[in-house]
Amino acid sequence: MNTFKNPKTAYIVTSLITQASSHFKKNKAGVYWVSIDFRSLLSTTGAHYTEAEILANYTLNLLLKYLDKESTLLISTFNFEFPQKGIFDIEKSPVQTGAFGALVLKSNIENRIAHPFYSFLVFGKKAPSLLRSKYENSTGDDSIFEWIIEHNTQLITVGHHYVKGLSSIHHAENEVDVEYRYSKKFTGLSVRKNMNEKIHCSFYVRDLNTCDFSSLTLAGDEYFRHQGIVQSANFDGGKRPLIIYSLNLFNAHNAMVDNLRNKNKEQFIDYFGPSRECNNIITGKIADKLYMSELNKYHQ
Repeated sequence: MNTFKNPKTAYIVTSLITQASSHFKKNKAGVYWVSIDFRSLLSTTGAHYTEAEILANYTLNLLLKYLDKESTLLISTFNFEFPQKGIFDIEKSPVQTGAFGALVLKSNIENRIAHPFYSFLVFGKKAPSLLRSKYENSTGDDSIFEWIIEHNTQLITVGHHYVKGLSSIHHAENEVDVEYRYSKKFTGLSVRKNMNEKIHCSFYVRDLNTCDFSSLTLAGDEYFRHQGIVQSANFDGGKRPLIIYSLNLFNAHNAMVDNLRNKNKEQFIDYFGPSRECNNIITGKIADKLYMSELNKYHQ
């Protein structure tokens, strides 16, 4: 049954997710992290903003429809208030990584991993074991990102530059033990349905005297594309075109770690701070510019 005001909306979002989920077929027992810019999804599908929750759940159901029974789907629902509040409430701690995860969470709270920083909604084969997990670190050893890399996860981003979803950068930094970040431990409560549990969790924080921001560089982006680690495709079957990216996080991680350890190469990851310039680092604003530039090239 079509629940959208415009009957074309369901057709457009189905076409979009069919194209995006084509990457699921590459590994039928794979792990897939899907990140969707919800503003782009609204404009592409033509859905009215009052249909936001309907659109989010319709999109999720399509993703699950195309997911093989042996595969696993991740959707980020990160929250970074634990150091200030000392509480991570699985139901109430807001999603700080976009509207798509926030909207889907409303009706899928039982699928949220109880991690005070890098929580995910998880569906599919690995969901039961992940939902029972208690990772004491955010990155590095015994962390959710160690699990993500070990399971050869494919990051699929829709409607935004893939760098804006590449949080595994900090796992690579942690593995190499970069000079501008360090692990800091936090203690607080994990809350689920009014049941409190004391938890300890580390986060790989920035040295504020040294680092304001770290990310992939333009050289790293160029290398990923040249090596086929990241691939992009145009979707023009909606009211507005957008780009779908697919990035193998295992291969990306190995490339970033190798590059960080080899100081003689042009750096794939870099930082800027009080005494260090930006050095072609892809910030959020630069990522948006790169995305629009690439989108325009598809439609020249």
